[in-house]
Amino acid sequence: VKSGLGIVCPQPCPAWRCAVPPGQEGMASDELLCGATFAGHLHPPDGARCELVYSFIAPLTPVPPDVLAQRRRLGWPAAGVVCMSATCSIPLLGLDGEEVVVSLDSPCGDGSRRALLQSLTRPDLGLTVLSLAADGQRLAGGDESWQPGSRPII
Repeated sequence: VKSGLGIVCPQPCPAWRCAVPPGQEGMASDELLCGATFAGHLHPPDGARCELVYSFIAPLTPVPPDVLAQRRRLGWPAAGVVCMSATCSIPLLGLDGEEVVVSLDSPCGDGSRRALLQSLTRPDLGLTVLSLAADGQRLAGGDESWQPGSRPII
């Protein structure tokens, strides 16, 4: 998978990896997420493992009202949120470059960031909770009930 940053990720990636330029590892800043591509797998407990690609595109400001409303429904903070446009591709499910929005919390004490991925145009796709590693190199998660420390399906 070639990211918007020009970095090539070998197929298949053994785990989520972010295409961050060499020398900028350890810096999961909002600017570095622009153009980043995460390639990995979706492996639901009751389904077959399939390829999955998330591509972060650009910041969204202001944060869309539907994003803030969903975060409030989940009991998540709405202040200090960084929001980005992104795409999701899951070929096995017929998704190719599906437009989604990712809202990220401020970094936790360990530098990791919790994120909520949602489609504003296709709510039938559900919600995805993700955890971005402090160095920006790994992304893991699951559905809206997923918690860090749980077995990731993404």
